Amino acid sequence: MGGICPLSDIRANTISNAAGTGPIDLHKQSAAKAYGGVDAAGAIQTADTLNISSTSDEGGSVYKYNFTSSMNNPSTFSAASVSTSVRIAIVNGRNSAYVTVKIRNGSFSPVDQTNMITAHGELA
Repeated sequence: MGGICPLSDIRANTISNAAGTGPIDLHKQSAAKAYGGVDAAGAIQTADTLNISSTSDEGGSVYKYNFTSSMNNPSTFSAASVSTSVRIAIVNGRNSAYVTVKIRNGSFSPVDQTNMITAHGELA
C-alpha cells in the first residue's frame, strides 16, 4: 500500500546541517537566538540555555552574558525572578558578542537577583 504515512512523533538526538558536520543555522528565523539565566552570584543556570557560552557577575548588580555565536543587532528582552520590587535595565543590548543586564529594585538601587535574558535577532 503506497502513499504518505502521517507522523505522530519525530524524535532525534541531533539535527545536523546538510553536510552532517554540525548543527543547523537559524539564520533569518524568528526563533530566539539566545536565552539563559544566572543566579544572584552570576553563575549560569545550565539546565536551559541557548547560545550562551559563559556568564559573569560584573559587580554592582550587573551580569554579563557572553554569546557562543555572535549576533547582528540583537533585540534583547530580560526578566528577573518574580518580584514586584525588582526592575531590570539592559545595557549594551546591541553588542554582537555579549549583553549585560543591570538589576535594580523599586527604588532603582542595585540588588543581586536571579535573572534571565532572551535575545532575538540575526546570528552573525
